[in-house]
Amino acid sequence: LTRPTATAVEESSVDDVIKFLSDEHDNPQLVMSILIKLSRKFMEANSYTKIKAMLIIHKLLLNVRPEKAAQNLMQSLEVLRRETDEKYGKTFYSAQSLENVIGSADTVAEATAVDLAKAF
Repeated sequence: LTRPTATAVEESSVDDVIKFLSDEHDNPQLVMSILIKLSRKFMEANSYTKIKAMLIIHKLLLNVRPEKAAQNLMQSLEVLRRETDEKYGKTFYSAQSLENVIGSADTVAEATAVDLAKAF
């Protein structure tokens, strides 16, 4: 889903994740594991990977059903944002990880994508 290239995320893949989380929303370990995986993608140096992880989270929050699933997802995100990821030593979904990638952007498109992500 989040390959470090300028290619688009396949809609069918995102739809599969949305359906899966909608069906399994009562399994907190599963929800957290997916959110942790996306947060770790968000921590990677490549700006395209960060943008794709943010896009997937955004689409999940907009499209996961039933409403209880969306609430579970938001609660899990809020819990993670207060916890530190031991792998990176930063809080999950840290805004600092966006700052760190600005200097390492290989192209103007990557730098622009990071600026857009910061605004998001």
